[in-house]
Amino acid sequence: MATMVVSGYDVLDKTDNCYKCGDLVIARCQDDEVLAYAYSRFKREGLLDLLFYENHYTMYQFISKYLEDKTSTLACFTMDSTGTLNLSGIGWINDVTKMGDFARANSGMAFFRKQGNLVLFAQMMIEWALDHLNIEAMHGVTPAKNRAAVLFSRKCGFQIVGPLDAGTVWDGEICPVYLSAMTQERWNQIRPWRSKR
Repeated sequence: MATMVVSGYDVLDKTDNCYKCGDLVIARCQDDEVLAYAYSRFKREGLLDLLFYENHYTMYQFISKYLEDKTSTLACFTMDSTGTLNLSGIGWINDVTKMGDFARANSGMAFFRKQGNLVLFAQMMIEWALDHLNIEAMHGVTPAKNRAAVLFSRKCGFQIVGPLDAGTVWDGEICPVYLSAMTQERWNQIRPWRSKR
């Protein structure tokens, strides 16, 4: 297990199964029940069309998409005082593309309403992806009209470019998008964890 300090007080514990920082835990999700719960919760909270705006998934399609081999789906949990893990959302990294000796991937994140520490969840996922997927860069696309998500990407440390015209369809209309990018080099400069000494 590797232990790293964040912001001088919390630690990031890394194991083969999960990353933990304080009461936040992320783990590779390979469980259809976790994804069924996530889908149901997103639907109940009216978030499916907001978060998955280009695809109108049935539950079966959602589970199939996020359990397929080419997608690394991470479940985000908050641990309560009894040690019980409560699902807070998911993140995913997919479409790994080789570029000569380098590789990049697409990424996305989706959280339930009223969750705290989302930036730390996102940073844990970035760390996991760069540790495990042999990639040098991650990219994401966010509709410009989803201003909160664009600001969130910036707060997590992604480089943001845009708006770029006609990048997606949002709420039935063609909409510009912002592109977000994180490289290994950028992450090495801004990542909140450093080796514990």
